[in-house]
Amino acid sequence: KALFSRGGLYYELKEDYAHALECYTNGGDHSKVSELLVRNAELHPGMGHYAEMEKYYRSLPEAEILASPSLMQGMSMLCALAMDYEGSERWYGELQKFAEHCGRQDAAGKQARSRLAWLDISLPQRGVNGLTETIPAVFRLLMNKEVTLPSFSVTSALPSIMNGGKDFSPWSKKDDLLYNTIRAPVMAVLGRDGVGLPDCAIAESKFEKGENISGRMLTIISRMSDLRNNGTPDMEFAVSGLLTRSQLAGGRGEDARRTVLALREQFEERGLTRFFPNMDAMLCRIDLHTGQLDRADEWYRAKAPRDPIHLNVMKRYQYFTQAMVEIADGQPDAALMTLSPLGPYIKTCGRYIDGIHLNVLTAIALYRKKDERWRERLTVALDAAAEYRFIRTVSVYGTAVLPLL
Repeated sequence: KALFSRGGLYYELKEDYAHALECYTNGGDHSKVSELLVRNAELHPGMGHYAEMEKYYRSLPEAEILASPSLMQGMSMLCALAMDYEGSERWYGELQKFAEHCGRQDAAGKQARSRLAWLDISLPQRGVNGLTETIPAVFRLLMNKEVTLPSFSVTSALPSIMNGGKDFSPWSKKDDLLYNTIRAPVMAVLGRDGVGLPDCAIAESKFEKGENISGRMLTIISRMSDLRNNGTPDMEFAVSGLLTRSQLAGGRGEDARRTVLALREQFEERGLTRFFPNMDAMLCRIDLHTGQLDRADEWYRAKAPRDPIHLNVMKRYQYFTQAMVEIADGQPDAALMTLSPLGPYIKTCGRYIDGIHLNVLTAIALYRKKDERWRERLTVALDAAAEYRFIRTVSVYGTAVLPLL
């Protein structure tokens, strides 16, 4: 037991929580297992190790979960990431009941209300339309010191804000108005996670609409030192992702590649390896755009998820990249198999941008198979793109989508 306890501590310090939990479980140290699960529940999905810890969460006695606001929050998010939205809402409801039975000044009640506010903003199945009311309401609670919020990630370790933890396409329709009206509450509610967010978000919204954002990018890049010192690496990655896409759109593929490699090197020095899978997928997309198909194939063989049976929604950027390589390699059936499991998630969670990408890629794959259903899928994609004026979302596929258009 002592050896397992030492082993658990070693892995815990290395942030290898899957092995830490295994050691603590084998050593019979249930309190350490519970402590690690509570601590993980306080992390946002981009940092939380939900997939590795799922079996440990699910093995906890229900009474223990019901006694802890942190664990109920963790179970609600875990179920959501596993696409068990009914289970997610059930645990949200249990947390609500817990909060209702606590007094206004009760520490446990304050914690429960804080967790509910976090879930209201973070749960993937909740759309963004209600956030224009939720965020100012949470802002007021924060100012009155009625809640304290765990950390957020607007990006979920993806190189995007518009299409990160949530899809903000509905906000894009009135991006200038929202930028001017709720910028301050958003930054206050998100804390460090909000540093640099409004400027990057509006630039990305304009970029998806095909506008020239070079001036906006200069302003954002000039503030990178502030973002690095006072913000989060998630936002650094989102800014670099937008810069990379704008460089690629301007025909500067080598500059785009250098941007990603430079950030990867910095993140490696800081131990931020959780971003590497999506960074590598970004490099693969650059290779596809610049005709470096051998390098793209190398990523596909070594790093693509390639497991359509066990969908992990946190890897969706990699699934789309995988499908792009499969189409480029003349494997339309493989691409359709990769894309198919994403459909229900995209529909339930209101992922409009992902939906456009899904339908365009599916249309290209069907077109290559001479299957006439490509027309229907392309029409759906173009209708969604037209609704939000997302020109770039379709045009990014260049000559692959041109024959269909």
